[in-house]
Amino acid sequence: MSRFRASLRGSLFAFAALLSGCASLGTSRLSAAQDVELFQSHAGEPIKAFSPFGGISQWETVGDSAVAVWTKPDTAYLLGVAEGCLDLEWSPRLSLSREHDRVYAGFNHVLVRRPGEKDAKRCRIETIQPLDVQALRAAQARARPGALKLSEAG
Repeated sequence: MSRFRASLRGSLFAFAALLSGCASLGTSRLSAAQDVELFQSHAGEPIKAFSPFGGISQWETVGDSAVAVWTKPDTAYLLGVAEGCLDLEWSPRLSLSREHDRVYAGFNHVLVRRPGEKDAKRCRIETIQPLDVQALRAAQARARPGALKLSEAG
């Protein structure tokens, strides 16, 4: 039995070492403050509204008071909401309320639905800023030099 425990302990140690190596490979993440700074530095002047065209193709939380939404691969907006309103860590999806197929600052909401919840949490959109997606991607690549590109990970 002690031989089995020693073998199991050795296997667990090797597995843990492997996981820590994989975890550090390509995951040089920015701090939350650095992430906010990166997005804010690539956000344009606030606008009143935008058209989400076919919907949201991807989204990313930016601190605890903003979310970046992509409506096309090269078109994104930074939406500012009330601090602490977003609860996206466990949300598999996000949507936006609309008025005549446009999203307005001060009127429309980011809608967050967590698993198991019937109703969506509504976060009023306070500001909308267009993002310079090309410059943002270049800055992210410079800031995260060890990170794998999505196309390289597969």
